[in-house]
Amino acid sequence: MAIVIEMPEDYTEFRRNEATRESAKVAGKSGIYVFYDRLGRPLYIGKSKDLSRRLKEHLGSGRSEFSHLIESIRIYLEPNQCYVDIYETYLINELKPPFNYDKAHYAERYLIVADRLSEVEVRLREIEEEIRELEHEERPDDMDGLGDCLLAGSEVRRLVRERARLNGEATRLRRRSERGVA
Repeated sequence: MAIVIEMPEDYTEFRRNEATRESAKVAGKSGIYVFYDRLGRPLYIGKSKDLSRRLKEHLGSGRSEFSHLIESIRIYLEPNQCYVDIYETYLINELKPPFNYDKAHYAERYLIVADRLSEVEVRLREIEEEIRELEHEERPDDMDGLGDCLLAGSEVRRLVRERARLNGEATRLRRRSERGVA
């Protein structure tokens, strides 16, 4: 016996820049939300008893690690919490968004982290090269060179911290993936 789950056909979809106006329409309402990136790929699926509040938490202040990637949002209103739980789990298993750690596949999330780690490594090499070039320039009375070095050094420290965080996350995800925990 197979269980068939059909998502409600009625949903609201809007761009990130419309989120303030649109989220006001769902204040105090429960349901499921899906965040999409600029290519239309699902990033994260969640549920809430107050969709407006939850959207503000994700979109405001950049607290979600993926908030800068959100381009559009889809909302399914559903007053029945049992259905909300079913729909959320169903969508996560169907769409496999990379930022749903607890219910998505760790191997897919690992690939995203590995890609970002690669980007950080490339940028670190670029900045280190810029610093070497700045150190060899002769600027006896020019403070611009010193400022450039300080800015580059600050960026290196930030990227080194991000690299350490990403390495830790990649290691955890790789272990979970190898154990078959999805």
